Formats: sequence, C-alpha cells, structure tokens
Amino acid sequence: MRIYQKIIINGGKIMIKFIHTADIHADGNPESYRKLESSLKEMLEFVKDRNIDFILISGDVWDKQQTFNGKSGVTLIIEYLTKLSELVKNIFIVKGNNHHDNEGSISLLHQLRKNIYAYEKPAMLAVDSLNSVYDLLNGENPPEDPQHIVTLIPYPTKAGLIDKLPQTNIDVTNVDVADIISELFRAIGFIREQYEHTPHILSFHGTITGSKLSNGQPAIGQELKFSSEQLELAKANYYALGHIHLRQEIIPNMLYSGSLYNCNWGETEKKSFELVTIENGVTIHEPVYLNAKPMVKLDGGIKNGEIFFSNLESEIQEAVNSQVRINLNIGEDERKAINVHELKERLIKQFGEDITLNINTIPKIRETRSEEIINAKSMEEEVKAFAKSIGFEITEEHLKELFAIEEAVKTK
Repeated sequence: MRIYQKIIINGGKIMIKFIHTADIHADGNPESYRKLESSLKEMLEFVKDRNIDFILISGDVWDKQQTFNGKSGVTLIIEYLTKLSELVKNIFIVKGNNHHDNEGSISLLHQLRKNIYAYEKPAMLAVDSLNSVYDLLNGENPPEDPQHIVTLIPYPTKAGLIDKLPQTNIDVTNVDVADIISELFRAIGFIREQYEHTPHILSFHGTITGSKLSNGQPAIGQELKFSSEQLELAKANYYALGHIHLRQEIIPNMLYSGSLYNCNWGETEKKSFELVTIENGVTIHEPVYLNAKPMVKLDGGIKNGEIFFSNLESEIQEAVNSQVRINLNIGEDERKAINVHELKERLIKQFGEDITLNINTIPKIRETRSEEIINAKSMEEEVKAFAKSIGFEITEEHLKELFAIEEAVKTK
C-alpha cells in the first residue's frame, strides 16, 4: 500500500472510499464474456459490506459495437451495473475512444438506474450529502458544500471539440487539441478552487506522456498525448486514468487501473482494480488483484522429437497455468512421426489445461529453402537464396543496387 501526503488542495476532513476501474471491453465473444464475467463477479463480492461510496469507470466499457441479444456484452454490463448500483451510492462512467465506445453507446447507460451517471462529454459532478448530483460545468450549484466532486473527461477527439467549441474547425491540429484540453483543465481547476475543502477526483480516458502499453496491447492510430502537468491544472486529489491496460502510476495519485481481464495475447500482467480512500487530505490507493489468467503466446517447433520454444525463458515460465496459445512449426518428416494427442498431453502437463495448439507443417522443399537462406554467409548469398526459393532471377543490376544499399548503411 502506498500513502502520499502531497495533495494540491486540502481534502478537508471528509472521508470517501471508491473503486477506480477502466477498460472493461465487454463483448459477446464467448471467451471474453466468460473472463469478464468472472472479474465482475469478484468485484461484486469485494464491494459487499465495504461501504464503497462510488465506482468510477474510466472508459472503454465496450470492446466494439455490440448487439442487444442473448449473451452479448450489453446484457452482461447491464446485469452487473444493476447489481453494483444496489451496493454503492453512485456509479460514474466516462466514454472511451471511438474504436471501442461508439458514439451514443455510453450515454445509453446514463440513468439506467437512478444512481448511474454516464457521460460522453466533459462533466464536473458535485455530490451533496443527500446524494443529489449537480454539473458544475453547466452552471448548476449545489445548495451546500459537496461531499465530493467527480470530473469526467472522455477521450479527446477533434470532432468532439468541434461539436463543443463551434469556433474550431476540422483543420485543428494535435497541438491545438492539446491547448484546448489544457484550457478545459484550467477552467476545471478554477471551479475546484471554490470548493477547496471538497475531495476532487478526475477521470480521464487518454494517453499520458511517459505511460507504457501492456505487452499485448496494440496502439490505436495517431495517439493524442497529454502531460501529467496538463491534468494537474484541474487540481484533483486523485486522477483516475483509462485507456492503457497495464496498471501503472504516472505520478503520485495519477494512475491507470489497467483492464479487468487479459484482453490480448501478450498481456501477462496480473489484473486488478484500484481501491481509493481520501481522508484528512491524504489519498491512499492500492490494487485489488483478480484471478484473471494471463494470455501468453509461445512459438517454437519440434526437432528430433523434442519440443523447443523461441521465447525467452521468463515468458515460458509465465505461461505455466496461464491461458496459452502455442504455435509449433514442424517439418514434414517430424509431423509424420508425432502423435498430436500425445503432444498435447505433454504440453498440458507442462502448462496446464488452458492451452490452444496450432501446428504448422512445413513442406520438405520449403525446409530446404529456408536452410539455404539461414546458412547464407553474406547478404548477397542470402538474397540469391531467397530469389531461388521464389523462382526469381537475380541480375547484375539487382546486385549493384544491393551493394549500393549496403554501402549507404555502412556510412550512416
């Protein structure tokens, strides 16, 4: 557990306790559905009898556009939001990026139950002692000092800014977007100063400079990046980040909670959600780890009846008792000699039951060609061997171009 005394604004003597999670990636895919359901059950059990004030979901509720039927991601989210809403005072949800949370898909969750607040545009929600909620960005003023303020900032898009700020246009650059967002954070900080004794939590879905992707998480397009200093303009006690699946702390009290389950192959880290308490101006947070299995991909082959892997030894160790996808490239002669059922039993003994085995049989002629390329002692020999393998004729002109490229590389 980490405890930090440095808080921008004194949170007063009010104590609040909440859960920060993000990147739920609900989907109807049976495997994803099963894993997410397991994590949500664990969260539900944790919340019981713990006097949690609210749950904060920092974007990417959906994995992709969902249909409302049978075992879709929609039915699963509605089921667990409903159950969780009965155990906490409020649930706050902010929209993730368009690749996952389609336009309109988050606002549909707004007021699913009276205490569920889901926003696709910036909102600064002040909650009073009667659990009434006021949006300070819309000029609503609570009749008394709020118990806490929760600010929701969705994934910034140029289109979203054009909609919010009509004076902007489609030619707005990434630098312009960053400046506009900075002004928004500054405005939030100005409002926050009027409630200096109220704990302030800011939820933001986006990429912060210095953050690291999970090993298996793909980057999406040209990411807009923001600095921790820009977010600090909002003067919050805690910054609840979403968008990156790997749990990490950027600066004290500015944290990615990570995803609720291992969404992509290569996400080998342990998954969790964050339990946060703010009391007497001190913010305390700690991860609550889940039983979600890591997803590990191993590549290898078989030689003389023995299985070998090209992965690092540490990756092979991580695969034990994880969800494992094993890709084996096997020569034609080796393939004839092995029993697939026995091979899988050997792998299950090594890694556990949850494995998927893919066997790629390499034709004998391709094996020979591959060996010629691998055994080449110079770039010229390698190029000639590759050309031979695909039936391409190498001329003197091709070789001259190759030598010119090699010289250019040497002189760099």
